[in-house]
Amino acid sequence: MYAKTADEAQAELSAHQQLLEKLISDGRGASLAVKPSTLGATFDRELCRRNLLAIAGAAGRGCIPVELDMEGQGLVDFTLRTAIEAASTGLPVTLALQAYLDRTPADLERAIDGRLRVRLVKGAYLGDTADFREIQKRMRNLAGRLLEAGADFYVGTHDPELVGWLEHAAGPFTARVRIPDGAGRRDQAPAGIRRPAGPGICALRPARRGLHHAPPALSRRT
Repeated sequence: MYAKTADEAQAELSAHQQLLEKLISDGRGASLAVKPSTLGATFDRELCRRNLLAIAGAAGRGCIPVELDMEGQGLVDFTLRTAIEAASTGLPVTLALQAYLDRTPADLERAIDGRLRVRLVKGAYLGDTADFREIQKRMRNLAGRLLEAGADFYVGTHDPELVGWLEHAAGPFTARVRIPDGAGRRDQAPAGIRRPAGPGICALRPARRGLHHAPPALSRRT
């Protein structure tokens, strides 16, 4: 639910801060995902910016990673700008970037230049394409660019073909994998990927910098 008033945004800020206190005290290994729309982004960008930076600052002091979720297209510029601002001060912020948007390759370059860690996702709102194979291709190209840049990054996906490609492209990496049950899913995760029981997503963090045996077409800048 997004905030419609300053009071609602303040209530969400307080809720996030209370959750952070709990994570800092007993949430070892946890991270906090934040939607800018819950903190005022739809009606007051400056208020939301202050709220996001306050959360990121508190998370940084407690060594809790924060991920800014990317929502509708109207919030992309603001969310990217705020995430880069936070990262420039050393705060532990990750930004989700959506492969189904035509603008994402350019946004990725801004993130790389700003030393902002990203999490690649296909996208869950209204994008510029809904073609499954095209989005897969975009995901591979974005990941290839990050590997080329030697950047640490995450990928959130339910797609076993993409997981398999990442294993081939990135070489050895650490992984936190939760592959949900559901029709059309393979029973086996790719070799080298742990598959804990239970629903969730796949999140990959390459352990080796640089491109490793990636197809040449995917190793160029996109």
